[in-house]
Amino acid sequence: MSASPTSTRVRIDPRIKRRRIEVLRSEGRKRLRNFTAAFGVVALAAGAVGATRTPLLDVDYVDVAGIEHTPREELLAATGLDDHPLLIDLDTDQVAAAARRLPWVATAEAAKKWPRTVRLSITERVAKAVVRTETGQWALADIEGRILEVLPERPPGLSAISKAGLPGAPGTAMPEEAAAPLAVAAALPEAVRDKVGEVVAAEGGNIELNLWPSGTVRLGPPDQLTPKMEALATMLTKADLRRLAVLDLRVPSAPVLTRR
Repeated sequence: MSASPTSTRVRIDPRIKRRRIEVLRSEGRKRLRNFTAAFGVVALAAGAVGATRTPLLDVDYVDVAGIEHTPREELLAATGLDDHPLLIDLDTDQVAAAARRLPWVATAEAAKKWPRTVRLSITERVAKAVVRTETGQWALADIEGRILEVLPERPPGLSAISKAGLPGAPGTAMPEEAAAPLAVAAALPEAVRDKVGEVVAAEGGNIELNLWPSGTVRLGPPDQLTPKMEALATMLTKADLRRLAVLDLRVPSAPVLTRR
């Protein structure tokens, strides 16, 4: 009687069986190595990210160059650097833009210095004239008409502009009509600034200068400023200005002096 097919067992050569087991074990070890390597990469990346988020890498030092009129504390508050943000999160363009919104700041650049420092390079504006405020104080203005600061007393060395609108708060701009007298005030030779009391926006876009202690200079429109300023410096330093009424420099090559 023949044996049933279901009861038949196929015998495997022991050498082949051992080889199969070795292959399975080798594949298992290979998968374990691959998993371990992948886990290590992920852990390393997570550790690197975590390291950049540590409070040890927040902004602890701010090097500032170029400020004279802008208080350091005001600058740090405006840029948010006084809150010690994480250096990796810091947007240097936003920091520079925030600094430029301060009244005295003309240009600003910010740079990261790892691991915990930010470098701020500032260029400040230059006051070119003063403007009387509605309350009787004095506002400093630059050549662009930006109000830089308001002082209780008139500072020396700067001419006042008048009839060109009232100044606003620091950081705001003067009215458009202030552009011409500001340009003239900025062009005044240093040697004669203490003799010019006011730069006046006269009718028709013309400019006049009120002198100390008396006398008026008619400049006409704010053109040909270089020859007009040269003529002004020559007349105020060399001419006899006693009983001066009007010095007409509308034609700078042919000045006309009228006495009282």
